[in-house]
Amino acid sequence: MPYHPGTLKIHPNHPFAHDQISFVPQVPAKPRLPIGRHGVTVSVSWGYEQHSVKIGYARWRRIRAGDPVMVRSTGWYEGKSFQCRWYFDLSAEYSLIVSYGDDGADGFVGQIHHADIEENAPKRLRRC
Repeated sequence: MPYHPGTLKIHPNHPFAHDQISFVPQVPAKPRLPIGRHGVTVSVSWGYEQHSVKIGYARWRRIRAGDPVMVRSTGWYEGKSFQCRWYFDLSAEYSLIVSYGDDGADGFVGQIHHADIEENAPKRLRRC
């Protein structure tokens, strides 16, 4: 039996050897990202702590378009603050890297769909 892409090779003595069985190869799906018309909050965890960054609509639109974007936030641990740098790069397999501190240690290395992403609520106008 000749091999064709999208078919399984079956041993000749197998009961289904004369049937052609098709399969769908596993292709990583493109993660669905929220539109975030009012921006989003992206959160990841490391070291028993959750860290978040708020991203406005314009920057989030650039991230969704596949532009590599870096966003800064402030993290806290035991009453001391430190700088976090969030590197979004959808063109590099939807990567998200969060570095922190002066030495640039990586707290989170993964893909954007491993993060919690919530759309921000619209801002309310304050009445006088």
